[in-house]
Amino acid sequence: MALRRNGAELTGALYVGQQFEVVISVDNTDAFANVLIESCAANDTKTIPTTYPIFDNGCPTSESKTFVGEQVGSQNNKSITIKAFKFRDSQTLGIVCNVRLCKEGDNTCAAPENCASVRLDSQGKRKKRDADDKSEETLSAVVTVLIPGETVTVTDDNTNASATIGTCFAQTSIVSLVAILGALMHTLW
Repeated sequence: MALRRNGAELTGALYVGQQFEVVISVDNTDAFANVLIESCAANDTKTIPTTYPIFDNGCPTSESKTFVGEQVGSQNNKSITIKAFKFRDSQTLGIVCNVRLCKEGDNTCAAPENCASVRLDSQGKRKKRDADDKSEETLSAVVTVLIPGETVTVTDDNTNASATIGTCFAQTSIVSLVAILGALMHTLW
């Protein structure tokens, strides 16, 4: 699973409202020819996470359809577009997707043609699963999501440093900056 923005791999943080893509590709095309994104949920990446279902039965959930698009792509490469959002008290957004890989000729990996009817048909129902010639996998990725001007605070036993994010920084850059500031503060004392 890859996260992309404007066709390029996502390497830094996003701001709330910016669009990004969750891309699922079949790596072993000798064994499987098709992929279907069955379901995805967003979470706040905490130990006991707050979870929000955003995709189910191959379609955006009725609660998320305003910021999650239907899956598009070829048989062996599917993607969904999401407008970045954040959970309260968390700057990281985890995306966990269940995908189905199918062999050539298996139509169960076809994306639904009408998600409005899928949402109506599946309310309160559990879907049936059959395992013949299929593989189901759970994939995940994490992205940092910020509000413009948001202050990131990192605290440990010896230092309390903060930096205002004005542009998108990779999380490792922020950690490096905090470590350097901590070392400087320690030397000055």
